[in-house]
Amino acid sequence: MAIKFEWKYVWDYFPQVLAVLPKSLLLVGVSAIIGLVAGIIIAIVRIERVPVFSQIAAVTVSFIRGTPIIIQMCIVYLGVPLRVSAIGI
Repeated sequence: MAIKFEWKYVWDYFPQVLAVLPKSLLLVGVSAIIGLVAGIIIAIVRIERVPVFSQIAAVTVSFIRGTPIIIQMCIVYLGVPLRVSAIGI
């Protein structure tokens, strides 16, 4: 059974996509800024070799580079709410 693409659905849902586009772009912008700030902080800590923080930064970088992004997304999506609810927030 072949699935074919129908342009009718694209034109039907295009206004709904445009309605949420500003929120999506805001989310991308905020995420990029947070990632940039976190990256700069980790880089400064690694360059300056702050004793404890340098080791924590090395483990963080190793984890992020060594695990597939789908695993990281599952940890954030499923693991963070469990930890937050465990501490009562």
